[in-house]
Amino acid sequence: MAESTWPACLHESAHVVAARELLHAINIRAFVVGPSSGITCYRRPAHVDVFAAAVATAAGHAAERLADVHEPPAITRAPTPPAAAVALLQRPVDVGSADIDSCDSITILRWCEAAPSDCWEGRWRLLHATADEFVTEHSVEILEHAGTLYREGAVALDDAEADGGIEYVDK
Repeated sequence: MAESTWPACLHESAHVVAARELLHAINIRAFVVGPSSGITCYRRPAHVDVFAAAVATAAGHAAERLADVHEPPAITRAPTPPAAAVALLQRPVDVGSADIDSCDSITILRWCEAAPSDCWEGRWRLLHATADEFVTEHSVEILEHAGTLYREGAVALDDAEADGGIEYVDK
């Protein structure tokens, strides 16, 4: 189980920390929804810095490298995806009020494509270098939340239990 679930927990935990630190999001929730996948949801302010949002997305992949040097916590059985996560994945999406991307790569691609084509590679490198720095600076907190995700299948920050709705989903 550790070979696939632990990196996914690290990935989603980086989204959790980045959503709070870079996007000033609230009602942050992350769930493990399969052996190698998860989902992070949060409410974000109306005006979000586009680069910060791209870094928050790229931080997920950057955090997976922590699995090379940090073992997952010991558990006796894999967590069951919480009913809230299953319901979230099954609910219809109101495209007018939600900003939902099918995967991190799409978000990153959109940010890179916002520049002239001869700048894409430089933007991609800058984005990933910044995400790597973010993960290094916040690795203790990312590992703490990843441990909770690995043991319990869910983590919540900033009054995430409140019924505030979901404006953004990061898979």
